[in-house]
Parts: sequence; structure tokens; C-alpha cells
Amino acid sequence: MTSLMDNLRGLFSRYLDEPGNEASPRALEIAVTLLMLEIARADFDTDGRERTQIVQALGTTFGFSDAEAREVLALAEQREADATSLHPALRRINDAFSPEQKYAVIESLWRVAYADGRLDKYEEYHVRKIADLLYVPHSAFIRAKCVVEAETQGTGEDCAGEENENGPLQVSPAAGRSE
Repeated sequence: MTSLMDNLRGLFSRYLDEPGNEASPRALEIAVTLLMLEIARADFDTDGRERTQIVQALGTTFGFSDAEAREVLALAEQREADATSLHPALRRINDAFSPEQKYAVIESLWRVAYADGRLDKYEEYHVRKIADLLYVPHSAFIRAKCVVEAETQGTGEDCAGEENENGPLQVSPAAGRSE
């Protein structure tokens, strides 16, 4: 009888705690990647440049090599196929990340949205919705958009026309987690 209960617990934890349970060593990274995939697919046209941007963002944010980032991307794509909602990923990020780390995630989402050279209205909608669900203030949402727009236009200036002093945020896999 115990094995039946263990099997049921495993089954429920798998489906109730997507994108992976706490035992998954890459659960937080997969959660962030799922959000980036959502943006890449929001305009119904996933471009190779968007996938490249996701790999670069994983390298910058988590310090992954290209091979490690591609592995996490592949894991996230597998999870995405089974996922019915992004809310477990959002919950995981909300529980683990500081406001600064969440801001860095929003910047990464904007970079994915602009990776193909244009911003689609559906991409913008999804970034806005995710920012709200991560409790990122609207002013930070707009600032992140302006920073990335300036990068893509090559001006190096943010919305106020001043140099952007924020470099990429380095996040260790265990950063922000409460023990």
C-alpha cells in the first residue's frame, strides 16, 4: 500500500508543481526559460534569432556555457509541451528571485521579443502580463523596455536619454532562494 501512495504522490507532484519539483537541479532555470519561450512563440513565429537570444540570456543570467544553455532550453521545451500553465514557473520565480533579479528576467524577455528585429503586439502583451505576475512595477517594466530598445537601436541610451549604467545581472542558481 505504501508504494501505491508513493506513486500517487509522485504523480501529483509532477503535475501540480511543474516545471519540475524541488529535486530538479535546474527547476529555476527551466522556469525562466519557459517564460522566454512564451515570448518567442507569442507572435506565432519562432525565429532562430530568438532561440539564440534565449541561449545568450541563459549564459548571461546563470553563467551557463552554450552547451549548458542549450540543454536547459531543450529541457524547457520538453516541459512546455506538457505544461498547461505558466503559473507554476511564475510562482517558482516569485519565491526565489529578488526584485532586481525579476527586473533582469523582464529585460531578458524584452531581448527575446526584439531578437527578430521587430516587436509584435502579442510579444509586448505577454511581457506586460508576465511583469505584472512577477510583481515588477510598471515603471521598471517600461525602463527595461527602453533599455532594450536602445540596445537594439545601438544608441546606448535609456528612455531619459542618459547612459544606461545597469550591466547584466549575474544570478547564481541558488541566488534568492530561501533556505
